Amino acid sequence: MVALAFTAPFLVPSNALRNFFDRQAVRAAIALYILVVMVVYWALLASIHNPVGLSAVANVGLHLIVPIIYILDWVLFAAKDKMSFKDIPFWILYPISYGIYTIIRGAITGTYPYPFLNVTELGTAQVFVNMLGFTAFYALGAAAFIALGRRLGRSKDPA
Repeated sequence: MVALAFTAPFLVPSNALRNFFDRQAVRAAIALYILVVMVVYWALLASIHNPVGLSAVANVGLHLIVPIIYILDWVLFAAKDKMSFKDIPFWILYPISYGIYTIIRGAITGTYPYPFLNVTELGTAQVFVNMLGFTAFYALGAAAFIALGRRLGRSKDPA
């Protein structure tokens, strides 16, 4: 998503992909998603994931450098003044869908990339609770990003 968001401005203006990624709520939602990727990786997953060589370099790029660059880009350059709290349900669709996909994929392959979604070890009820927790976290994060965006958007207004 970050790669598409960074690429979209270089597309023809009438392009549907560019129009989607130019939306204020989409840019901000991606900032929230990549922030969560960074925090979850370094807080919960880094201790059980030990890449070496070029994989270690790519890992730092994907889980630290890219999130910081994208979030800074959003804070400094993205339009933010027209975001709405009504968009929050749309912001949580992607994380919920990704979580469900991960659980289904894990059930099929027997491999869960995230220990907190591992139905085999935790059971269905605990994974459901974990998904509810992440959904709430994303909803609160969305509200925070919208509030911050509105504040930052107003502060750049000359009026």
